[in-house]
Amino acid sequence: MLAALPPVVVAPLDVTFDRVSILLGQFYSGGIVLVTDPGRLAPVLVRGGDITGVSERNFDETIYLTVTEAAPVVAGLGALAATGMVTAAGTLGERPAGGVARTLRAVGERVRSRLVALGSSPAGVADAFCLTSGVLFLLLYLPVLPLHAQVTVRYLLVLYPLAVYGMARQAPLRRALGTHWRAALWTWVGGVLVGAQLFVAGVTAGSLARGEAMQVHAFAGLAVAGAFSALAAATVVTDRGDRAVAVAGGLAAALGTDFLLLSGLVYFQYGQYALPAAGWVADLLAVA
Repeated sequence: MLAALPPVVVAPLDVTFDRVSILLGQFYSGGIVLVTDPGRLAPVLVRGGDITGVSERNFDETIYLTVTEAAPVVAGLGALAATGMVTAAGTLGERPAGGVARTLRAVGERVRSRLVALGSSPAGVADAFCLTSGVLFLLLYLPVLPLHAQVTVRYLLVLYPLAVYGMARQAPLRRALGTHWRAALWTWVGGVLVGAQLFVAGVTAGSLARGEAMQVHAFAGLAVAGAFSALAAATVVTDRGDRAVAVAGGLAAALGTDFLLLSGLVYFQYGQYALPAAGWVADLLAVA
């Protein structure tokens, strides 16, 4: 078919097809890895530590942190998971009489109607765009992750704002943080002003190497992330722990801030920050 077209048209089309096939091939490779080796997600999103093939190339220093270890606040997506499970349980729980076939048809109709309603609203379209973007970024880089020569999973940096958006879209989490925002704010302030000093004091007193110091941040981040995730999930069914959710969220955000600041001021000396604001804050603190 292309042979019948003039060369001036065929050449750009060939280049376009090549580029598209390369891009789609990357997503396809990521999908294959996700299906055949789902355990690859754990050292990317949850727990890093001493990973074979990564630590050795980092001069045997365990400086690699996962998405959750570097920014425990993303664990607030536990509210999203809980919302999904509660919604699914409610949908499956409405069983009409008439056997399994009729039940499956009814469930399918409810799911379809909810998807149609979601796609017809601006918020639903934004949700779908953010979810698709996050999944595509993950699939694009999953075949080569985890990777050495990086402190965090910097190739998945876009997942952080998407995670914040996902948390902001959860009404129970908005209720908890909106009602007890002062508790969250003061916990964050205390976690940054006091927590950073505690990290420095602990690293200095223990004469910890760079990799050991990074793992202190990793374990602290995972502990707080676990608590924040569980409490955020609980907000879907009860409001009794809203203050605890706000405190845990503020502490999770503080740990991420501590890690960012200490990485630039104490552990490493970056040439240029991926986020310029981080460099400005680090420079201001260094001058102060």
